[in-house]
Amino acid sequence: MFPSLVVPDLALAQSNNYCADFYGNHLSTLNQDSNFTAHGFNRVEKSWEEVFGVPLGFGASSIAIPGTHMPETQRQYLTIPFTMTGDQLGNDVTSARFSYVELQGQISRTHPITLTISPCPGDFRAPTQTNIGNAPADPYLGLNCRFEYSISGNGSASSIGLSGCPAPKGKRMYLNVAAYDMFGSDADQPSGPCDGPCGVSVLLQ
Repeated sequence: MFPSLVVPDLALAQSNNYCADFYGNHLSTLNQDSNFTAHGFNRVEKSWEEVFGVPLGFGASSIAIPGTHMPETQRQYLTIPFTMTGDQLGNDVTSARFSYVELQGQISRTHPITLTISPCPGDFRAPTQTNIGNAPADPYLGLNCRFEYSISGNGSASSIGLSGCPAPKGKRMYLNVAAYDMFGSDADQPSGPCDGPCGVSVLLQ
């Protein structure tokens, strides 16, 4: 059974290792899952503002990820940490919403893209939720936290219990991105070079 996502106090909530806090004794078992450890790929970490050019909570358009932030995509993944500062509507940051589209001429089925939102960097486990009304025991395996290749799509993280991947106030979360089908059997195969930035073009809302 996983702990509640209710965070009653910011001082108690603040943690740089929400991954360990949330999964607790389950973590040692999860670390044996190659999908949870990004298939052993190298980790490239960049800040939210470094990647998107604006602080968390602000809008931006036509940002390619991983793009030039990780020009060498073979057996690497990009992870972007972020932390919500509020748990109610107001001046604090309570959500991050994005939509993405294929970069015309830069990506194809031979260069899939996988995005996940998780307390853990490198967590590319496949979603277990089959429909919106059938939430998995682990909320981070829901379809609102896992996104695989498509021409376009939408994702979001929220600290106020609305639609979107749960991102509690004061807890460090990660947006993980890889130019592979990390949910499938092709993750151990090199994705090959790209003629230009690999990835998807992201619009922050």
